[in-house]
Amino acid sequence: MVISISKQLGLLIFSFLSGLITGVFFDIYRSIRMDKNLSPIIKIIEDILFWCLAAIVIFIFLLYNDCAFIGVYVYLWIAIGLYIYIFFISKYLNPIFIYVVQNINKFFRISINIIVYPFKILIYKIKSNKMH
Repeated sequence: MVISISKQLGLLIFSFLSGLITGVFFDIYRSIRMDKNLSPIIKIIEDILFWCLAAIVIFIFLLYNDCAFIGVYVYLWIAIGLYIYIFFISKYLNPIFIYVVQNINKFFRISINIIVYPFKILIYKIKSNKMH
């Protein structure tokens, strides 16, 4: 099947962009997983699941942009986009992702404590009344 030059150029651009997007997702994944002390087997399973999800997202992204022709050069441009993101852009965005993830975690911890605290007081009061 013959593909026009404009379609091939669009395919290369979207392949490159999907590599960049995969890099962003990888940074977010790294910042979420950063402070967990998990066993190596769990980390391997998480990595496999991440890359399976990344492959699905890349395929959907290319399919949505009408460029679902998967050739060697598509993989090459995805790898180039991922390489450029990880080695040149990631050092600027990763600290931002880490900051955001830490603040989201802090927000949820504080919110859960605020919600649970009245119940803890109630349980304490009930237990202290039973002892008397």
